[in-house]
Amino acid sequence: MSQAKPNKIVLMGLAESGKTTITKFPLLNLLNHSFPTKDERFHATIDYERHKLAFGDKEIEIFDLGGMTSFLERFTGQLAEFIFLNVKAFVFIVDSIEIKNVSWAKYFFDLALKQLTRYSPMARIFVFQHKSDLVPKHMRAEVRNTIEEYIVSGTKHIIRENPINYYETSVFTSSIIQAIDGVMSWMLDGELYLYHQYLQNQDREKDFEKEREQLKKRNQNIPEEITYRDEFGKLKKRLVPKKGEED
Repeated sequence: MSQAKPNKIVLMGLAESGKTTITKFPLLNLLNHSFPTKDERFHATIDYERHKLAFGDKEIEIFDLGGMTSFLERFTGQLAEFIFLNVKAFVFIVDSIEIKNVSWAKYFFDLALKQLTRYSPMARIFVFQHKSDLVPKHMRAEVRNTIEEYIVSGTKHIIRENPINYYETSVFTSSIIQAIDGVMSWMLDGELYLYHQYLQNQDREKDFEKEREQLKKRNQNIPEEITYRDEFGKLKKRLVPKKGEED
C-alpha cells in the first residue's frame, strides 16, 4: 500500500445532490466571478472527474464522484483502494430537500467511512447539508438536526477521534464559500491564502480571456476605408481588408 502523503479531496453524494456545481463553483472557480444563477444547470458526473491543482510545492487532487447507485457501489467496492487511498478530506453532500433519500445517502456514507478507516484513517470528514436555502426558514433548524443526527448515527466508534465538520450550504449564498474555505484550510495546513491566490489568478485569467474575445470581435472582418485618386485624379474611397486578414 502506498505511503504517499495524503493530498486528495473526495466529494461524494447521491445523484443530483450538487457535487458537480460545488466542484466547479467555487472549489475550482471555473465559472464567472459571481454566484451562479438559479437557472444554470450542470451535467451529471459520469463515473468520476479528477482535477489536479498546484499551490506552490503543494499539489491537491480532487475527485468528484458520480452519484448514480451503480457508480457508488463500485467506488465503495472494487475501486475502494483507488478512490479512498491518500484521502486528506472527504466531503459528503446531502440534499436538504430530498429527505426521502437520506437513508440511501446514509447507506453509502457508512460504506465510505468503512473504506476511509481502512485506507485513510486520518482523513478529515466534512458533511455539507446542501441546498439549505430551499428549506423553509421555519423548518431549517429541524431539518438540520434530523439530517445531522441520522447521518452520524452508529458511527461514533469510527469518528470518535475525528469528529465530523458539518455545514449547511448553498451555492447561492456565502455559506458555500465558508465551507470550502474550511476544507481548503485543512488541505493546505492552514495556509488558506494559497487557495485565495489561486482564485485571484483564475479571475485574472478570465478577465484576460474576456479582453481577448472583445478585441477579436472588434477587429474581426472590419475593413478599413481608404481615400485615393483614380487615373483621372479624382478622389475616391474604397474598403480594404485590414493588414494580416487577407487569405
